[in-house]
Amino acid sequence: MTHRPWWLDAFLAVLLWLVVLMLSTGLRWTDDVSRVTALAVTLQVLPLAVRRKYPLLMLLLVAAGCLIQIAALSTVLPSQIAVPIAIYSAASHGSRFASWLGLGLGLLGAVLATIVYAPVARTYLPQSVLIFCALAVIVGLCWLVGEMTRHRREMVATLNARAERLERENQVERELAAADERNRVAREMHDIVAHSLSVMIAQADGGRYAIDTHPDLAKQSLETIASTGRGALTEMRTLLGILRQDDDEAALRPAHTLADIPDLLRNAEQSGLKVDFQEEHLRDSSSRHSLPAGAQLTLYRATQEGLTNVIKHAGPAASARVIIRWGVDGVRLIVRDNGRGGLTASTDSLGQGLRGVRERVEQFGGTVFSGPDLAGGFRLEVLVPYARLNS
Repeated sequence: MTHRPWWLDAFLAVLLWLVVLMLSTGLRWTDDVSRVTALAVTLQVLPLAVRRKYPLLMLLLVAAGCLIQIAALSTVLPSQIAVPIAIYSAASHGSRFASWLGLGLGLLGAVLATIVYAPVARTYLPQSVLIFCALAVIVGLCWLVGEMTRHRREMVATLNARAERLERENQVERELAAADERNRVAREMHDIVAHSLSVMIAQADGGRYAIDTHPDLAKQSLETIASTGRGALTEMRTLLGILRQDDDEAALRPAHTLADIPDLLRNAEQSGLKVDFQEEHLRDSSSRHSLPAGAQLTLYRATQEGLTNVIKHAGPAASARVIIRWGVDGVRLIVRDNGRGGLTASTDSLGQGLRGVRERVEQFGGTVFSGPDLAGGFRLEVLVPYARLNS
């Protein structure tokens, strides 16, 4: 696209130059007039070969050829056909300066051509005016068509650039959405697998020690392992089923709520962990029902992660307390234990669980604290503000 028009212009310019030169001089340069004519024709026609690449240079050369013709010749040459082409090319392919310069030189040429080649006596004044008007109209039309061509080309280039920019933005948005979806699935997988395996491992260890002395407790541990595994398998199948759905609404159906936290606590107690649950209402209890499903799922997963960390790191004799406090500014979840808080902090600070909780809570403008508790043990505290939920 960039080379073909230039070569096409060069071929047409040379062809036009040969034709006009033959018509003007008959290819015989025996006298001074023929040589001046050949020079004028050459300067007017051959520069059209570079009308797209160097429109300003082309315009100046064509103007020089016209000046030579006006100054030295008394007849109109066929090469004058190059003038409207030069004006159009300067307006279409040149800069704004070249465009306006082409219009000005064209009108100046119309005035000079009328004075030199048309009768300007008083009796022929109307004819001279008509000739000038005709030349000016030709110049103006060529310049106007060139400007319209330039405007259309710039508009097409702008639309193409805008389309490319939108395509790039859409691609970036798709990549970000895919990354968010991968992070969401990774958090869900971690929460499901980590909690379920922690409970199953604790039950398996307890059943192994109790199988000889307390067969009933060992049987109960095996039942807990089986039920926990089936629950985890059901959640995994549900999560994988969501990934196969084409509609966005399907991704919101299988979401845990705050009403599922008691089942989560019972599951933790079956692993041998003593859990105390407390719900405080410093605000109207209707806030619980107005809490969005995504925020309830976030609090559920935070509770699950906190209990998982207690089971894994707090020690065999540790107990946990889960507090849900409906405050004035937001709902606060606290999971604390009386186990080995320092070990828990140093171990889980590098894991994916607390990082996933933090990412979930930050989506709702909340805050997360995880670290040793002043009263001993480890504490996970999550605050989800009402202001961000209602905005």
